[in-house]
Amino acid sequence: QGAQVQSATFSHDGSMLLTVSLDGEGKLWCAESGRLWCELCGQPGGVLCGEFSADSKWITGASDDCTAIVWSAETGHCSKILAGHDDDVKSAAFSPDASMVVTASCDGTAGLWMAADGSRIRSLVGHDDVVKSAMFSYDGLRIITASMDGTARVWNVDPGDCLQVLQGHAKAVNSAAFSPDDQLYLTTSFDGTVRVWEAETGECNLVLHADNKVVNTAQFS
Repeated sequence: QGAQVQSATFSHDGSMLLTVSLDGEGKLWCAESGRLWCELCGQPGGVLCGEFSADSKWITGASDDCTAIVWSAETGHCSKILAGHDDDVKSAAFSPDASMVVTASCDGTAGLWMAADGSRIRSLVGHDDVVKSAMFSYDGLRIITASMDGTARVWNVDPGDCLQVLQGHAKAVNSAAFSPDDQLYLTTSFDGTVRVWEAETGECNLVLHADNKVVNTAQFS
């Protein structure tokens, strides 16, 4: 009997399923047959999370040794190790064209990396606490980060400037995301709310109160 599965993610083409278990194992499954395709391998530490590139050819995710990893979705082999954070990595995500990876770390920064060679492009510095998540906009020009400091921040990919600070949550922000048209932001928080923000102004236009006291994630349709 295997360890408890903490996450499961479909590839964008729907052919594969990635599971990550609490024992640090990442496995790829054929979505149609349910058979095990391969295991993620070659990384020095355990797998904490993972997600596919838009073309479903690559996977990136956080490892438990302060690095992020890029794996081949075809073989499961480690392609690149993204090393440079000073503390644990909480999340990793591809840019829409899979040329870059953005990471969120307990060291209070987000990192921007070249996926092809694993080199660090720059660090996004400004949060006062752990950065819980980071993701690209759908046009690939911006990044949004969520932090334990109670804020989310929006950044230019190049040159890495902070464009907006989204303030309003009473406690730590767990996740932040763009709407598919990049016109709205979505944040979730330990304060039990989900907030929707106007991208143009950075103003909150909707607050949703959850039944429980913590909201971990939320997504646009």
